[in-house]
Amino acid sequence: MLRLHDERNQTVHLGVSPQDFGAVVAEAQRLLDESRTRALHLEGVAQEIHDRACEQIQQLKSMVESLYQACQSKDQTILGLSNDLGALQNEVAFVQSQLQSQVSKCSKYETILGHKDGEG
Repeated sequence: MLRLHDERNQTVHLGVSPQDFGAVVAEAQRLLDESRTRALHLEGVAQEIHDRACEQIQQLKSMVESLYQACQSKDQTILGLSNDLGALQNEVAFVQSQLQSQVSKCSKYETILGHKDGEG
């Protein structure tokens, strides 16, 4: 029914048969059902991808934490070795100074003894 500008009504028949209209509605329903099925499938795929990504992120997080702890442990080991090396260097320097002192004393004794041998 159409409403005309002067407030009159006029009935217009479009000429669509009920069978054709039913076929169009059935096709539209089929397309909607197919779209829903595809959407559900894509939702499932998206959820699966999301779950895998979360799992991989968790694995990577665990690896990073493990590597971080290993690095911290190695840093502590390196610091300890560095301190040990410093102590050894000090000890070597001390031993060298004592050796030089001993060599110096020996040299003095040789000089003294050498003079005595020359006198005798």
